[in-house]
Amino acid sequence: MGGERMKLIFISGMFAGEWIWEEVLKEVSCEKVFVQKDPLSKISGDINEIVGGLKEKIIKNQQACILVGNSLGGLIASLLALDNPEYVKGIELSGSPGMGTTNLGIGLPKEEIWFERLKEKLFVNPDLITDDQLDLVKECFKNRKTLKNMARLSRASNKTDIRELLDIIKCPVLLLWGEQDEVSPKRPWIDYAKENPRTEMFIIPKSGHSPMLEKPHEFTLYLNEFIEKVGNSYE
Repeated sequence: MGGERMKLIFISGMFAGEWIWEEVLKEVSCEKVFVQKDPLSKISGDINEIVGGLKEKIIKNQQACILVGNSLGGLIASLLALDNPEYVKGIELSGSPGMGTTNLGIGLPKEEIWFERLKEKLFVNPDLITDDQLDLVKECFKNRKTLKNMARLSRASNKTDIRELLDIIKCPVLLLWGEQDEVSPKRPWIDYAKENPRTEMFIIPKSGHSPMLEKPHEFTLYLNEFIEKVGNSYE
């Protein structure tokens, strides 16, 4: 792996796919990027099987990488870092489960008003979400197979105490949290970051569960600094 550029691997959550990273990708200071295309709820299997599928991609490339995970993607990134320390040199988490989350009421197909309320819960400025993006989220709730995947993944993430993973992960950890994240509240993460010397945390104002979408410029500034720091220590 020596002498090669660091690779970034972006992992989304259960509802959002690659579109959630679009603005970040325009500014990120890394040439080699892999983005998980579909929401995790569209991938069959449990958390371990999802981790296994991404692990194959990491090992196949045989290249040092930084994992960037939003929501459930943050838990997936943590599990990958624990399992692949020879390749994963840093992880960034935003809105991850594992220290208490809000029940979003995942279940049978929803009425239109439910999706409007979901937007208000996830984002400080719901108007940033386009109709096309909201339609992509709705697709996850129209398929019974996807709904079952959501329920299974939610149960597994709620049973996981991510502190136990982060305590033994050897690589640097960057936490970028929306100040108004109602789904994965910031307070326990702030407390954890103070206790773990390998963990650095920044709060991004006027953003909720997905700061990379609401405040992509601020998000990418912190991410680029982290990429440079990890890259320098790796070289």
